[in-house]
Amino acid sequence: MNNKDLINRLAQENDITPSQSADLLSHTVEQLLVALENQYAVTMTNLGTFDVKLRQERIVVNPRSGQRQLLPPRLAMTFKASKNCLKQASQE
Repeated sequence: MNNKDLINRLAQENDITPSQSADLLSHTVEQLLVALENQYAVTMTNLGTFDVKLRQERIVVNPRSGQRQLLPPRLAMTFKASKNCLKQASQE
């Protein structure tokens, strides 16, 4: 399912226009990203938890030149699916 399909399905199931559905989805994603930027975990019941983790610095090797480089620490988004989400995904 792509973004357009999701918007249309949300519109049909909630008796709203696709435009309203697109706005709702856009605002939801925007708020999720704002929370993650502020390093808050976001838990959605029956879906899972979005979180931000600090990845430690590490040494990497360029495969072409063999040169070793220090990769600085960075923040990375993680997602852990809920048990219910995993159960439904395994049924289909």
